[in-house]
Order: sequence, then structure tokens, then C-alpha cells
Amino acid sequence: MSPTLKEGDLLVIKKTKFKKPFFKHNDIVVLKSPQYPNNYFIKRLIGLPKETNKSFSFLNNEKLANMFLDNSQTLTKNTTSYYELSKNEYFVIGDNYLHSTDSRDFGPVEKSMIIGKVFLRIWPLHRLRYWF
Repeated sequence: MSPTLKEGDLLVIKKTKFKKPFFKHNDIVVLKSPQYPNNYFIKRLIGLPKETNKSFSFLNNEKLANMFLDNSQTLTKNTTSYYELSKNEYFVIGDNYLHSTDSRDFGPVEKSMIIGKVFLRIWPLHRLRYWF
């Protein structure tokens, strides 16, 4: 999740209850790895249930690729796959877009795989930050 998060950051996570809508676009979430269930990923949530990748290729009217790439970079992963998310699926990506293993590799994730939402970085103190 570099540059947003760095190795050694200490995070506080709000566990998921799923009794009401909990997530919104751009949330940072902790999830079980779809390939290795004993491992965890931290990713940015860009696709919500019932959306298609046509709708979540843009966040706040800005093309998603423009948020993660400078003018000298190009997308190297296949971004042409079509996804229509079910009522229980989410699409996640890493902020280190070009070097991230994410939904572009393993597809959408079920809500049961999501542990919770990152809402506070408490260490290091000079990088203290909260997310709503």
C-alpha cells in the first residue's frame, strides 16, 4: 500500500459487522488473501457490490489510473477484464498499482474475506492519520 502505508506502520482496524452499509469507495481494508487464507492483505476498496468495473474505473470523476500513475508510467496489468460484482463482492487494489497483487489478479473478493476497515495509523507518531 505504499506510499499511503509503509512497513512498520501500526494501524487500528474497525472490524466488520455487515449489519448496515459499512464500506465506501476509497476505504482501506484488511482482508484474507484469497490464495493463502492464513495471510492478510491491506488494499484500497474501489468496487462496491452491484457495480461494474466500468463504473469503478473512475473515482470522484478522475480516471483510476491517473490516481496511481505519473505521466511516464503505463498500466502493465490486464485492465480489460469485465467484472459485474454480486451483492457480496468487492473489488480491491493496492496503492502501489504497478506492483500490487489485487483483484486484477485474483478477481473480486467476498465480503466474508474482509476483516475490517483501517481507520487510524498510530505509529510512527509523526505520520499519525485517521480515515473516516
